[in-house]
Amino acid sequence: MLRVPLSPGKKAILIAQRIKSITGFSMKALPITYLEAPLYKGNKRKSLYENLIDKVRTKISGWEHCHLSYGGRLQLIKTVLSSMPIYLLQVLNPPVSTI
Repeated sequence: MLRVPLSPGKKAILIAQRIKSITGFSMKALPITYLEAPLYKGNKRKSLYENLIDKVRTKISGWEHCHLSYGGRLQLIKTVLSSMPIYLLQVLNPPVSTI
């Protein structure tokens, strides 16, 4: 029997298909979100961080009906932002337009 060697690209596809069939996991194309962090290949885009920005906006929009002073609102924003996944912003280094 004649054996033809597989190219590295084809080996990767075969291995990925085998892992997919064994584990039942699905394959997705980038960009995806994993543990609330955007995983992508290439340049950083503001659109990849929209989910995180929307979470902050949602938290802040609920305070419109609160009768708080400016200092009270500032303290509330600091507290909420410190409890949110700020480490993502440190690790992923998003574009300046996101911050």
